[in-house]
Amino acid sequence: MNLNVPHSDLVMFPSRERALALFDQGNIDDAVSMLRALANAGAQDAHSAAECWNDLGNICAHQNRLGEALSAFRRAVQLAPSSAMLWNNLGGILRRVGEHQSAEFSFRQAIVRQDHFFAAHQNLAELLDIRGEVLEAARHHCIAYVEGPREGKSFEMLGVAYYHLGQKELAADVYRQWLEVEPHNPIAQHRLASCVSEGVPERMQNECVEAMFDAFAPSFDAHLAGLDYQGPAFLSQALYSVINGKQNLTILDAGCGTGLCGSLLRPFASHLIGVDISSGILEKARARHCYDQLEKSELTVFLQAAHDAFDVVVACDTFNYFGFLLPVFQAAATALKSKGVLAFTVEDDPAASAEGWRLALHGRYVHADAAMNRWLNESGFDIQSMDRVPLRQELGMAVNATVYVAQRRV
Repeated sequence: MNLNVPHSDLVMFPSRERALALFDQGNIDDAVSMLRALANAGAQDAHSAAECWNDLGNICAHQNRLGEALSAFRRAVQLAPSSAMLWNNLGGILRRVGEHQSAEFSFRQAIVRQDHFFAAHQNLAELLDIRGEVLEAARHHCIAYVEGPREGKSFEMLGVAYYHLGQKELAADVYRQWLEVEPHNPIAQHRLASCVSEGVPERMQNECVEAMFDAFAPSFDAHLAGLDYQGPAFLSQALYSVINGKQNLTILDAGCGTGLCGSLLRPFASHLIGVDISSGILEKARARHCYDQLEKSELTVFLQAAHDAFDVVVACDTFNYFGFLLPVFQAAATALKSKGVLAFTVEDDPAASAEGWRLALHGRYVHADAAMNRWLNESGFDIQSMDRVPLRQELGMAVNATVYVAQRRV
């Protein structure tokens, strides 16, 4: 704020506006003195005095005079305890001085007074992150994301945030808006289907998978590391117990992604092939130098064309993009040699849908045990092992999955 008033007049006729003008002109000490005098005098009323204390707190915080800032914000809250903004400001300075428990109380007071106050939700989320309370932190991050300014935010991430808040109708509205802008976007179509449970495909469209992972490729590994992703480790452990240390196997890494399984499979393979539908992802896998061959193809088509070609087919976090898995298992049986092994992960379906599969709100397919057992049996496989594992973390919650190892009968 620049009032262009002579300095002498500012000092002679004190007011909040003149104090802020002094601050704008760089006269920090005069501004602080004037605001403190006005606040102590009660200004015109309690509300005005609270504004003066808040201004004083902001100036002192800006100058790193944290003790004075803390005192000023406390006085402001005492005078105007219904103000969400003042509670949020108090919480911010309490956090800076290391009083995290009091800061949390202040942020929660701000949210009680103004539930849609995105800055308070964000501040509380960051504080909870520091404390390791990631589940509640994730909820407040999502609230802050959807309540804050929309500029620069993608439709996809807004929808995901609403989904994690359990507000699937609002998520669906976001995806409909996305489709108005991009009517043929396969990811938007798939996301909307996951919300409205209408027109749900038996598997994710090829165009959707390819577009999603091409865009995801540059940050894929870093993103999974942040989710404590354990899929390759769990799957390789289950597989090793079945293949009994053999080291001359022809192995297919089905849906190889960036090759996170490749280095774990390499010691047991005389020939290791990776297949994926995303060219961007395959470039990342190629850089690992652990595959003898990499192929860009839709998985079922690739398997159907490979007769008795592999000793082992591994699919880590690949079948999450298929609902009805019977055709995939049948294709895998075609591609495997006699007594060949199929090892894979699927996310668990706690609802145990009648069809055996369901497109969940997060956009991936989840599966029920009974359907998996039936489809594997019909495809000519005997299950060797199935283990429940926490595959990764997602917004503070474990994503539960089952690791299957099955063997072709003949």
